[in-house]
Amino acid sequence: MAVDVHWLLFLFPVPTKLKLRDLVILNILKWFKLGLRLNLDENDLKKIRKDFNGDTDDCSCEMFSLWLNQSADASLQQLIEALCDVGEYKAAKQLCEKFGKCNSNHDGEWGH
Repeated sequence: MAVDVHWLLFLFPVPTKLKLRDLVILNILKWFKLGLRLNLDENDLKKIRKDFNGDTDDCSCEMFSLWLNQSADASLQQLIEALCDVGEYKAAKQLCEKFGKCNSNHDGEWGH
C-alpha cells in the first residue's frame, strides 16, 4: 500500500540536520532496500552486509553512516519519505515524533 507522505513536506520547512546518533535507535529490517532508495551504491551495501555478517542492527547503522557521509543533502524529509517507500512506517513515525514534527491527525497515513 503506497503512503502519501507529501503532507510531511510542510511539516519540515527548515532542514533538520541529522546525526548518526539520531538514526541508530531505529530498528530497520529493510536496511538494504532503504540504502538503495537513498541512492547508495549496491556494491557498498553488499560490502556492509558481508562485513557485518548480515546483522541487521550493525548493517543499518553502517548504512546510515555511509549515507550521512556521502550525501551532502541528507535530510529528515528525504529519510522519512524513503522509509515509507520501503514500508518502514514505524521507523518513519518514530523519527517524526522524535523531532517533534508529527501530526496525530495523520496516524492513519502511516500504513500497517
